[in-house]
Amino acid sequence: MTVLKRPTPSTNFVRGFNNATHRGIDYGWLNADPEGSQQILAAADGTVIDTYTGSGYNGGWGRRIQIDHGAGNVTAYNHMRPGGVLVSPGQRVSAGQLIGRMGSSGAADG
Repeated sequence: MTVLKRPTPSTNFVRGFNNATHRGIDYGWLNADPEGSQQILAAADGTVIDTYTGSGYNGGWGRRIQIDHGAGNVTAYNHMRPGGVLVSPGQRVSAGQLIGRMGSSGAADG
């Protein structure tokens, strides 16, 4: 079983849904510490399988990273800012490693 860690030092929970339109948890950054709380961290050890760094809508996800943790477990990190994707496909990452920076791309409303 893959144990996932919180993917950000931010405790600013924005929303979490599990339905057809939004299956995930959104965290926001803290205005008092925007750089420190905008970090996106790998939730578990794994291999980056896909990234999107363009400026398009990308199905609502915007800039994104997907990581394969093995045993059918994949995490996705979405809505990153320009230049916010800090890893590349094929790269191995460790739990808690900085992989990106929060933003508001795709269908983000914050």
